[in-house]
Amino acid sequence: MSKLDYNAVSRRVHILFIDRELERFMAPIREFNPHKIYVFVFNNIQEDKNYEIAYPPLLEEIKKFNNNIEIEIIGVRYTEYFEVIQEISKIVDKERKNDKNVRIQINCSTGAKMSSVACVDAARLWNLEIIYVFSNDFVPDRYPKHIGEMKIIIPPTFPIKKPSWRELEALRIINELIEENNKKNLYEDPEDKDYVFRDKVQDIIIERKIISTEGKENKLSKRTRESEAFRTKIMEPLLKNGYIKITKFSKTYKIYLTNEGKRIAQVFKYYNPKF
Repeated sequence: MSKLDYNAVSRRVHILFIDRELERFMAPIREFNPHKIYVFVFNNIQEDKNYEIAYPPLLEEIKKFNNNIEIEIIGVRYTEYFEVIQEISKIVDKERKNDKNVRIQINCSTGAKMSSVACVDAARLWNLEIIYVFSNDFVPDRYPKHIGEMKIIIPPTFPIKKPSWRELEALRIINELIEENNKKNLYEDPEDKDYVFRDKVQDIIIERKIISTEGKENKLSKRTRESEAFRTKIMEPLLKNGYIKITKFSKTYKIYLTNEGKRIAQVFKYYNPKF
């Protein structure tokens, strides 16, 4: 990997998890020469025991290398998969709104095993670059553990089969409505909760133009066309993939998220590009 020109057209963003491994951070930073670095600390700077020791020398080396690099510190619990992947998704969402061609690189050399899993999944979901940095001079009970010449590996990432953009939006809407209902204590029966009515979801889907029946000429009423489109484009795929389950209730249906549906909704809570 050759050093990139800071003034090149494409914006470059680098993400790392703070630790007392200065050269494992600086080696890729010197090569990638990012415009911005997001530094993840464990939960917050007050609780992260590595922050006071590791961040000042890292900041000094970054500024010595390129004083124009912007740095932002983000607190996240490394052992919480959804929290890590959601924070990464927020970065991706913000950066790609500003520049759709931005290159985003994640250094997964440090942090926790769970944060590394989240990083790899984020890279697979949103087409990011991940790197792993190490040296041959490695001693587990020494800090820094890696010294000497650093080697940067770019492991291959394989795409994950994802639900369609429309299905993901539907899952996010269902999840948001359930969370809102819980906050308002709208579920009276503790044995039957965490659901939303089909009509409510359909109305939001139509209002946000996630699906549309415009331009279709037939003798059915507008509401019937909308209901049919919602059934075929949203409900049936979500049921087929095991993301929701439904029960009949009067003239409508209650929609529940399955465990898999909840997981998908959490992963894409803050960022869902149109694939």
